[in-house]
Amino acid sequence: MMRSGLLVVILLVTGATGAAADSFEDAVAALRIGDSTQAARLFRPLAEQGEPQAQLKLGWLYEKGQGVQQSDQEAVKWYRKAAGQGNAEAQTLLGAMYLNAVPQDHVRAYLWFELAVQEYVRQGGKNMETEQRRDVIATQLTPAQIAAIQRLARQCRVSNYTNCESLATY
Repeated sequence: MMRSGLLVVILLVTGATGAAADSFEDAVAALRIGDSTQAARLFRPLAEQGEPQAQLKLGWLYEKGQGVQQSDQEAVKWYRKAAGQGNAEAQTLLGAMYLNAVPQDHVRAYLWFELAVQEYVRQGGKNMETEQRRDVIATQLTPAQIAAIQRLARQCRVSNYTNCESLATY
C-alpha cells in the first residue's frame, strides 16, 4: 500500500513537471511562428509560478509590446523576478531598462549589469556586451559610487538577490 501511494505521488509530480515543460515549449513554439498572444498566454501562468525563463520571456513580450500591451513597468516587473533568481540574461535586460527606459537610473543599471557579469563568470562564461554596457555607465559614475555598487552587488548575490534595489541608495 505504501508503495502504491508513493508511486501516485511520483506520477503526479513528474506529470506536473512534464506539463509545465510542455507549456513552456508550446509558448516558445508560439513565439517562433509569430503568435505572441498565445505565447504570452502560455508564459504567464509559468511566470506566476516562479519559472525564471518564463518570467524573462514575458518581460521581453511586455518590453516589445508583442502579444500584450507594451509596458515598461510590466517588463521591469518580470525581468526583476527572473533577475532575482540569478538569471543573468534577465539581469542584463533589467540593467538595459534602467539605462534606456523606465526612470533612467545609472546606479541601478550599473548594479544589474554588474550582477549579470558576476553571474556569467560564476557560470564559467562571459558576456562582452554586458561588460561593455557596464563599463560605459562607469564613465558617468564616481569611483566611490562604483565601489559602493560593487559592494552592494556582492551583498545582493550573497543574500540570494533579496532587496537588491532597496539597498541602492545614493
